[in-house]
Amino acid sequence: MPPVEELAKIPRFPDLKERYRVTGDDGGPLGVGRCPYSLYKEILVNPRVRRVNLDSFVDGSVSSLLEHCLGFRPRDEREERSELSASASPLTRYLASSPAPELSRVTALASEHYHEVREATDHTGGPLHVLLTLSPAPCTALASIAGALLEAGARLDQRDRAGNTPLLCLASLLQRAEWGVAAEIAKLFCTRTDCDVNSVNLQGRSLLSLSLSYLDDSLEVTRTLINLGARVWPLEPLTGPGPGASVSEIIRDTESSAFTWLLRAVVSQRGLENTEASLEAVAHVMAAQPERMKSHVIRVMLSEGRHPRVLGPVFLQLKTSLAPFWSRPQQLSYLAWARVRRSLGPKRLTARPRLPGLPPPILRYLTLSSPNRGASAAVRKQKIK
Repeated sequence: MPPVEELAKIPRFPDLKERYRVTGDDGGPLGVGRCPYSLYKEILVNPRVRRVNLDSFVDGSVSSLLEHCLGFRPRDEREERSELSASASPLTRYLASSPAPELSRVTALASEHYHEVREATDHTGGPLHVLLTLSPAPCTALASIAGALLEAGARLDQRDRAGNTPLLCLASLLQRAEWGVAAEIAKLFCTRTDCDVNSVNLQGRSLLSLSLSYLDDSLEVTRTLINLGARVWPLEPLTGPGPGASVSEIIRDTESSAFTWLLRAVVSQRGLENTEASLEAVAHVMAAQPERMKSHVIRVMLSEGRHPRVLGPVFLQLKTSLAPFWSRPQQLSYLAWARVRRSLGPKRLTARPRLPGLPPPILRYLTLSSPNRGASAAVRKQKIK
């Protein structure tokens, strides 16, 4: 037992949260460097805190954890708007500041500032980028305003500093759970020749991969993109297994695949809940190349596999539900589906009215509005087990 004077020298755990802020040059009492706020500090000092997302912290990427610990604060919309006010055109400032932009006013500004509508700045892109990412306008008004900007000459192949086209900016609507509006605007954009439904940003993400991250919540957007011709994986397959494919090719094939991001969402929630319809939509596209689909699914599972005791049953269930699509011979219903869709093409599949004269059940199956019963039964059987 140490003497009493030695016990007095032992530092006591402070009660106030302010004691754990960064102070001075030594990085604070806990010695965590320049981090102004830390998850475990908040939990220890204030156990009742509810604004910390433990799951996202534990399952977050290494880069997000480093940004957190180094005190990196992402740019918010107010900072973006402050940059706009300095150099942006009146149309761009109006879109970024007006809580309820009037369609007539947008049309007038677009016609008055003709050249600004067709040009993109280095950081914010064109007026469509501002409308979809920074505008406080109600989501119900975005489609009509976007249509007016397109008629005024706005381009869909412009990119902002993150490499996002206006189509990729629809990710901000997905974050707000505005699935119907995002699907409507995606269909509006993809009917134009200057829009590429498979465009990717600097991170290699397509809108389909972003949509699949929300699983069946974003099913309407996923179906719309697939019907418009969105690809699940890169156009060029790997050169071959084993020595035939380099490590860089395998990484590119994995990271560029929308199925990879769907699987990561499944891993994040540790189950196949709310995934059935999205899985079937993706499987219908990949099954056009059954051998590639089988090797791709297994390879992505191996690369994303963590904690076999937890994810092993989930991956087995997932593989069982996808196996009918790469089995030989393929189901006759799928072969007919693929042949008819290939003959029709994306424009006729998304046209209004849709293929008049076809019975509604066949039309729903062709446009992925109703799941395939065989594959759905396989998923439900695994769930029961």
